Amino acid sequence: MHIDTADGGIPVSCVLTAASVHDSQVAIPLATITAGRVTNLYDLMDSAYDADAIKQHSRDLGHVPIIDVNPRATPGLKQELADEAKRQRCVGHRLAEQVRYGERSTAERVNAGLKDNHGARTVWVRGPDKVMCHLMFGVLSFTVLQLLRLIVAVGDRVTPAPPHRSRRAAFPHRAPAEGQTRSKFGAWAAHAPPIRKLAASVPCRIRL
Repeated sequence: MHIDTADGGIPVSCVLTAASVHDSQVAIPLATITAGRVTNLYDLMDSAYDADAIKQHSRDLGHVPIIDVNPRATPGLKQELADEAKRQRCVGHRLAEQVRYGERSTAERVNAGLKDNHGARTVWVRGPDKVMCHLMFGVLSFTVLQLLRLIVAVGDRVTPAPPHRSRRAAFPHRAPAEGQTRSKFGAWAAHAPPIRKLAASVPCRIRL
């Protein structure tokens, strides 16, 4: 299964192929499917997708392709890239593309999570339809879990902690004790519970 994931490790598109199909052969159709579902700015891919056709298709979609260079096609390029990386480390410099490319590790965590915790490592059915159904149940449960984690993480970061006395105010439906006409916390009882909002983020699509 080939998967496109967004920031936060959220799967966006999936394509099931035979094991003999190379990853790069599915890049363009999978990118087209993803472009119809989400709006993203970057396409992050490893060196297996280092092809001019894939880069051009990414640009045609209005994206910025950030693809690791495959040095095997050019003699001496591997050593040249290693020397350049060493020089950048010496001066403490990192390109913006390198910083953004670091987010591609999310794809590996998605792959590992599906295999280890959501049934993608072992498939006990035959036929593409049954296999796809089996894997998609795992993708569905994994996606729900990642969305919940993202909401909690972002909400904790953008929502300030309420005052200690407002904990009771978060449950205004609770009736006061018998004989009381007003909550002992006074004005705090009129406060509505805090609402968590998602912070804005720059989307990207990560090839798995």
